[in-house]
Amino acid sequence: MNLSHLGKGIENLKCQKKETTGNCDDTLIDSVLQLQDSSDLYKNKQYSKMRGILEKEGFLLVRGIIPEEVVQRGREELLKQAEKNKTHQGKGKGKGKGKRKKKNNKKGCTVHAQSGGISPNGNNRKSVMEWSKIGNSITMTEIYNGHYLHDFYSNIFGQNKFTPFPNQTWFRLKSKGEFTVEHVDYYYFRSFTTMFSEKLQVSNINQVPHTCQICQDPKLVSNTLICDLCGHGYHTNCLQPKLIYANIREDKEWHCPICSNLPFPFYTCWVALSHASREDGVLSLVPGSHLKVSGYDKPPSPKHPLLPRDYENWRKKLIWQITDVKPGDILLFNIKTIHASTQNNTTNMRVSLDTRVFYHLGEHQILQKLNQNKKKKSAQIKKRKRQ
Repeated sequence: MNLSHLGKGIENLKCQKKETTGNCDDTLIDSVLQLQDSSDLYKNKQYSKMRGILEKEGFLLVRGIIPEEVVQRGREELLKQAEKNKTHQGKGKGKGKGKRKKKNNKKGCTVHAQSGGISPNGNNRKSVMEWSKIGNSITMTEIYNGHYLHDFYSNIFGQNKFTPFPNQTWFRLKSKGEFTVEHVDYYYFRSFTTMFSEKLQVSNINQVPHTCQICQDPKLVSNTLICDLCGHGYHTNCLQPKLIYANIREDKEWHCPICSNLPFPFYTCWVALSHASREDGVLSLVPGSHLKVSGYDKPPSPKHPLLPRDYENWRKKLIWQITDVKPGDILLFNIKTIHASTQNNTTNMRVSLDTRVFYHLGEHQILQKLNQNKKKKSAQIKKRKRQ
């Protein structure tokens, strides 16, 4: 999931009423708020309070969850393979061989941990196989799917109350000049995976899939979309704004206007594998954005294709927060929390990984909210018919 090609870095950091694109200047960075650190709460085993923070603010920052020596072994493997990967990419015939190698030496990469798929330039079979071998090694799985993270999940969510998704894990190596644009992870996983419907499918709730929930026409026409979560049907012409069926039928899942705006109990766990300051390209996020910003039922913003449509209305009101990290620190944040990274201005390779986890008890809140919204929608439809 390499996002750096989609636009400029953190577009708006609300500080001194100034906006920026790409790398932020020192004045702007210095006035960004510091991320709330929950490490002391974790040490004091105040897990219930931490769950409250996660629900309200959409993130938890906890230091030193994974021992630095464990992380160091993994980082060394990734950096070693990254050097080999550049060699593979630089191979070729003719006089341009040296130039291509030099150019690629400046590039970082994003790698799917289990398959070894690489972005960009991930078509070298040997490199993919080597990355996959590393991604599935004990050294790396101990970090993204081992007892360190599982113990952390158990403490925060409760024993047997979570499901990790090790197959949704990426390694990220950011070199000088690279960054990650502002986005939410929701859009990627809705388009390319069935992760949500695997855990949140609630199609047994009063579903009448052959009736459009807006116009109440029982006819199932060719342009009817069936929600992969609640099972209700919607005509594309009835949705506002109208959806072009051809543009979304290739997505793995489609979520209706009600389901798409619900808070999802899926989380990204971002693990720092190297020291990172603001100059190295560290992660930044907007607390509470998973609840504040809606519009997931509409096509994404044209300017920000991985953010909900209402982001444009909220953009100047959102306050970004940031922090320096050390190897083994983690950021756990909601799948709809808006985040990005600053640009790496150093010659150091910033190394991290991110994986996903599902909180089981959160699904009951989803069902309750869904029932409330369905009843509200039904009452509105009946009121319109009487009028």
